[in-house]
Amino acid sequence: LILKLKTTVFNEVSPSPKDIEAAFIKAETKAQISYLVIPAGDFNQPTMVSATENVEIMNYYNQNKDLFRIPEQVNIEYIDIPLPLEKAKENISEEQIKSYHEQHSEEFKQKDSQGKEKTLTILQAGPSIREKLALETARTQANALAGNIQTELAKNANMQKTAEKFGLKAGQSGFFSEREMTIPGIGFVPLLTREAFRLEYAGAISLPIQWQSHLYIFKLIERKPSVVPPFEQIQEQVRTRYKEDLANKKARERATELLDLVKKQGKTLEEISQVANLA
Repeated sequence: LILKLKTTVFNEVSPSPKDIEAAFIKAETKAQISYLVIPAGDFNQPTMVSATENVEIMNYYNQNKDLFRIPEQVNIEYIDIPLPLEKAKENISEEQIKSYHEQHSEEFKQKDSQGKEKTLTILQAGPSIREKLALETARTQANALAGNIQTELAKNANMQKTAEKFGLKAGQSGFFSEREMTIPGIGFVPLLTREAFRLEYAGAISLPIQWQSHLYIFKLIERKPSVVPPFEQIQEQVRTRYKEDLANKKARERATELLDLVKKQGKTLEEISQVANLA
């Protein structure tokens, strides 16, 4: 283990014996702990709605409005332009692969297990060269197509008809927030989400944005500003959040009481568990 620590953890430095010992102890030391679980749900008991509670819930809403704020949202249309990778791979010739291998020989130099330098043969490097050339070709073709689409959109901003004209698919996201980082119909893509929120006005069209093997063009349909809904619209949501916070507060207070028993009376957690009826 010490040898392993030397060769991996301290690969590029010269550790002292104390350093090695400390790393060894850290890797091998184990600890056992005791703990109590105090479920907050045990303190969230259903109660009859009273006038006093309604006042408390209203006060809670007024003091914590940001908890209920709906973030800014946008609704976009988009055109999905897949990169034609498979077709591009088929069209890469052996001559292109050979030429690339000759012109970029430095890329294929490696050292063997004895430290001797060798160059990968065209047979060994061929698959990766084909992938690289196909990706470059597919990007060029997709960008050219995106340029034609943008030219068409400048004349006719109808995303659906433009997509159909080029044999592509258009979609509409519905409203989503930047905080979600997910565009409905596309998926969890923070980069694309940020680009969608950069569109400043209804009708604005983005430049082509690449994500993995696709290019996307966005058009902003509508933007909704951030807003806190009126209490009347979210009364039940506020009530639920209020009761959850109240239950968490009571659970923390109970945990503090039990911790005092441990500290002041020297009781073990097992003894506390029995007294408090906790598992």
